[in-house]
Amino acid sequence: MNEFEIVNTEDVLCFTPNDVMKILNRSKSQVYELFRREDFPSFKTGERSLAVKRVDFYKWQEEKKEEFKKWKQQH
Repeated sequence: MNEFEIVNTEDVLCFTPNDVMKILNRSKSQVYELFRREDFPSFKTGERSLAVKRVDFYKWQEEKKEEFKKWKQQH
């Protein structure tokens, strides 16, 4: 897979940080910071590997969109 290839999200159960980098078009450091946040539903898959369930990722993303909409209406 080259670095510009879109991830086919329907075929996977979990996303790695590299998958999330491609989906969100963010840097490696930004994505690892995201994976360390308490409100992000990531988990360890090994001693040093991280992942997030696809359904949890999209649920988190929708929750953040709603939070932003509410914040925007208030300001």
